[in-house]
Amino acid sequence: MGYPCLFECEWVKGTPTKGRRVAIDNDNKWDNYEGQFDVRLLRTGTGRCEHEDGFTYQGEWKDDGMNGQGKHTWSDGAIYEGQWQEYKRHGQGNFTRSDGQTYEGQWQDDEANGEGKWTFTDGTYEVGKWKDGKQIGVQQYFSKQGKHIENRTYEDEVLIKTEKII
Repeated sequence: MGYPCLFECEWVKGTPTKGRRVAIDNDNKWDNYEGQFDVRLLRTGTGRCEHEDGFTYQGEWKDDGMNGQGKHTWSDGAIYEGQWQEYKRHGQGNFTRSDGQTYEGQWQDDEANGEGKWTFTDGTYEVGKWKDGKQIGVQQYFSKQGKHIENRTYEDEVLIKTEKII
């Protein structure tokens, strides 16, 4: 692990099963974890981690990393709830920014990738494809009531064409 930790665990047959870990990282900031551990004292199973900077994660862990289903809340109020793989958003998930805009859809390597829906704060939304966190190709734009208003074409995250739907 490389930095100071304090463990308080329940043990079964000489193996830690669950408990609490307080760690001080290289920036001299603490994090507090409560949940399951493996024999190596790595976070594995389910648990909750809280960091001095204000972020929290509640969910599944594997080999000391967020892995499986979980909810991460950043210090600015942004929230991601969905699937994780090796500390990265990966699979199906919902991300809500601190300003209230949301992305629901597929993730790969911590970026929106695949089919997704972006909802603006006024309730209007776009549905389409994403690659490396950027909108690509044609996105369908809808009113908050669900009426298809227009198609929007994006290239390198820049809106290059709109087509009204009658």
